[in-house]
Amino acid sequence: MTGHRLTKLSVAIGLSIATSSTLASPQSFMSARSFAMGGTGVAVATPSTAPSDNPAMMAADHHSWHDDFGLMLPSVNVRAADEEETVDQVDDIQDVITDLESLVSGFDPNTDNPDTIQAGAADLSNRLTEFDRDTMRANAGLGLALAVPGQSLSVGVFTNGNLTATVRGDVSDQDITALDNIANAATAQDVQDAVDQISTNGTLDLTSQGQILASAVGEVGISFARSFELQNGNSFQLGLSPKYVELRTFQYTEAVSGFEDDEFDDDQYQTEKG
Repeated sequence: MTGHRLTKLSVAIGLSIATSSTLASPQSFMSARSFAMGGTGVAVATPSTAPSDNPAMMAADHHSWHDDFGLMLPSVNVRAADEEETVDQVDDIQDVITDLESLVSGFDPNTDNPDTIQAGAADLSNRLTEFDRDTMRANAGLGLALAVPGQSLSVGVFTNGNLTATVRGDVSDQDITALDNIANAATAQDVQDAVDQISTNGTLDLTSQGQILASAVGEVGISFARSFELQNGNSFQLGLSPKYVELRTFQYTEAVSGFEDDEFDDDQYQTEKG
């Protein structure tokens, strides 16, 4: 590899790293090809992806089959990490809460055996402990683009969107202590007293929460690029992409007993900027 080519490659890689760092949160859209290559779209953009990744690449030399036009219709990428099965944990915890509330609402310490209630409280305490700080992360993107590259003037249009979301548990130490008090109570009356400390009319007053933090970025724009010849016989490409960008952020926090993951995008939980 010549020094000249190495310099060009180094500049491209440097631009890619700088751009990725700047747009890390919220994350920008990546084509499926760029996504599979670790987000290297700035350095390896083809005419179809150049309008959103690096418009100057529309005016660069490409293989002949790229020279007429480039079309990305569409590019989709999805990734998720949920090793702790966070969302499923919430559903299981809610089932245990419902069962425990049913038991305590009809409990009479003078006649009833408290063992089932104590077992339910211990089970709920263990599940909440496991849920604490568990995290699910997900990212999804969708993009469309059309580019007509050329040495004199290249033009492209594009639109894309990206959603990044995190689901996590935030468990209250107070809940764990109260449930452990029920589980470890010595007598039926002690169980009733411990239940009264954490419930109202048979409903558990838990303060543990589930939380969804998400950001969505959508953009639409047009790109222009041109190649310029230098006196030494080399060339460089210049491109720009004026675009409209809309950002929405979501912050949904709810008691674990009432947590519903499909409610995070309600109007009351989101902020919009465009």
